[in-house]
Amino acid sequence: MSDQVFESFFNDVKKGQCAAFALVDPLVKVDGKAVMSRIELGGMSLLDDEGGAAIQEIGPFLVPLDHDTINNFNTTHALVRYKPCMTVLTSGLSLTDLHRHLKSFLNVRLPDKSEMLLAFWDPMILAGLIGSPNDNTLYVKGPILDKVQRDAFLAPMDNWLYWDRAGNPQTLVLNRLGEEARRLPAFPNGLTLSDNQLDLLVEASVPDNILHFLKKNQEPLVYGKDDGMLYGLIVRQLNAARSYGLRNQRDLVNFCSVAIAFGEGFERERVPLETLNALSQERLSFDDFLKHLA
Repeated sequence: MSDQVFESFFNDVKKGQCAAFALVDPLVKVDGKAVMSRIELGGMSLLDDEGGAAIQEIGPFLVPLDHDTINNFNTTHALVRYKPCMTVLTSGLSLTDLHRHLKSFLNVRLPDKSEMLLAFWDPMILAGLIGSPNDNTLYVKGPILDKVQRDAFLAPMDNWLYWDRAGNPQTLVLNRLGEEARRLPAFPNGLTLSDNQLDLLVEASVPDNILHFLKKNQEPLVYGKDDGMLYGLIVRQLNAARSYGLRNQRDLVNFCSVAIAFGEGFERERVPLETLNALSQERLSFDDFLKHLA
């Protein structure tokens, strides 16, 4: 299946109609080495104006893909499919022009007028921003960006591919606008996100943040368990926890922790129904609810 996906994805590149690029996070390690050193690519850092050489080295890097890499792309696929370290895109722009375009979308303004970096080089953030309805592993399916923002961001791109959490290649639907798209005005001051867009971005990171917290602070609980399995469990438990009215981060983390320890559905199997109803009706705190575990 992946052979067919890559053949279709690189078809226009092989015809000479556009070029292929990888957007790489050089900090992600594959088999103990930074992915940049493993695939032996060079490129241009999107952070080249953000604080000197030390910042530039941590990327992300936009790198051109040569024909050997494209023709043997299954080698790259096998190397990176389970690591959120790169996405691949095709465009009629040169490396320099595409680099300039992507840099113009790095900084976004928030509703309180502050700014932050929009980490679209992270495959899961990219998928949420653009929208990837066929990715069953994606927590927030998006699109988070509105149509005007999406069209401007994607204007020079012909195709964009990433790997989902199950290691499957996913091609984003870009709604190509043709040559007219290449003349769309950029956002000279960066995108401005609404309150709802910011909330969705924050929400998209919640399962990963909980997983990171558990691995760092409750290692015996998750030791030896597959990250993909844990991520899926956390997503399901977040939905369950919120159905009982739990909202704050501490309660959500604790709910996920108990589910890992006791098994999914613990709240229905180990607690009397009237106690569960009291939790749902906010007549009982989650801390007190835990005291009722059988």
